[in-house]
Amino acid sequence: MLLTGVAATMATRAEAQSAVSIRVENTDVGDLFVSLFDLNTANNAAVFTDQRINRNQVVTVAVSPDGDGRGRIGWRARRTEGDPPKTAQRGPISVSNNDKVDVTTYFD
Repeated sequence: MLLTGVAATMATRAEAQSAVSIRVENTDVGDLFVSLFDLNTANNAAVFTDQRINRNQVVTVAVSPDGDGRGRIGWRARRTEGDPPKTAQRGPISVSNNDKVDVTTYFD
């Protein structure tokens, strides 16, 4: 019986090491070029760079989990229009599986 409990615990830990899936949504008033960074990687690797995300569009991506199964990201965005285009960045942000991350250059 003890071995079954140990095996179940090991399986749970192994599951926690799988990717963390998140939804990145453009909640801005315009279209954006977005860069998303996985801060749980050695070099804060870019998940994508300057990807166009249209207003209200959602992009689903996977990031690396930490030992607790949570992702850690940062993002940078700039509007596709404007002179100069409005920009913003945020991070680090802790995320769990299926979390939605709002990306915008508009802050009150």
